[in-house]
Amino acid sequence: MFDMGNRQVILSAIMTGVLAWTSCAVTVSEVWESLRNHGIPFDSDKVMEAAVHGALSALDPSARIVTTEDLDSLFVGDVMVCCEKWAEGICYVKLGGMFPNGGGQLSGKLRELLPDCETGLIVDLRGSGGTDLACMDEIARILLRGGTAHYKVKHGTNTTIHTIGVLSGDNIAPECMEYFLPHMPLVIVIDAATVGASEVLAAILKGRSYTVLVGMPTSDGLNLRGIVPLPAGEMLYMVTHQVVLTDGLGALAGGVDPDIFVSCDKSGTVVRTPDKFDPRRRELSDQALRDRELMIRVSGDPALSRTVDMLLGLRALSGIRQAENAVLSDVNYGNDKE
Repeated sequence: MFDMGNRQVILSAIMTGVLAWTSCAVTVSEVWESLRNHGIPFDSDKVMEAAVHGALSALDPSARIVTTEDLDSLFVGDVMVCCEKWAEGICYVKLGGMFPNGGGQLSGKLRELLPDCETGLIVDLRGSGGTDLACMDEIARILLRGGTAHYKVKHGTNTTIHTIGVLSGDNIAPECMEYFLPHMPLVIVIDAATVGASEVLAAILKGRSYTVLVGMPTSDGLNLRGIVPLPAGEMLYMVTHQVVLTDGLGALAGGVDPDIFVSCDKSGTVVRTPDKFDPRRRELSDQALRDRELMIRVSGDPALSRTVDMLLGLRALSGIRQAENAVLSDVNYGNDKE
């Protein structure tokens, strides 16, 4: 038997194994005594296990006990899952998470992509996690395009301040800056599974010039998870740090809200597939082929479909403005000659 003494835990439904918590605080010893007095048999080990899991759940609902075999899956992974050039001058990057030494990998790929990225760049953070702030800082420095950001990391009573973008004094020299077109749209796609350092990245980029967040709200509250050693070689994986932004719009209560909400429910999405070849039909133009390629690439994904529509619309508006400016310039030139 275990003696919990006066340690308080909030328990209900212990015998059913359901950790349903109430506002009534009792000790485990009191619960055990009541069960014995009523002649109800119970397994003290299972009750203790329920108490431990319940206490962890009260501190952090996502907390769990892990072993050394789990560490690689938690802290090691591919920063970049996918990097593609799409039709119509759209580039797409899918990030898997913020992991050690990952920023340089993305930097190199962006150097290849950006010269062909005239319409816009999509960075997909859905399902992306990771805890490596150094990697996040490096990626944010690139995507801020000369801007700066500041945030604090709280760990217990300690607070550290991070600055992104200013590399030395007032000289801003982010990597890949020379490849970014001045007004090229940047779209960040997020959802409830955007957590950890990836959620911090989304918060830092929210509200920046020429940057739009699309998708569903995140829900992790800018928390970072780490390892707390336990006896017998096990470890506790739980929230150990919290990030607080000191500038920008960033995270609201509980997470980061997108600028454009797009449901992840695909049940109402019409999946568009290529038409069967018909030899009687005339050949499609190059433009039509590019449009079809792009349409097929994002079909079945509401967030990406909305993002592509938005980028193409912005490009069309930009073209109209350029044409209007050219006409006005010609008119003014003619007036000057008169």
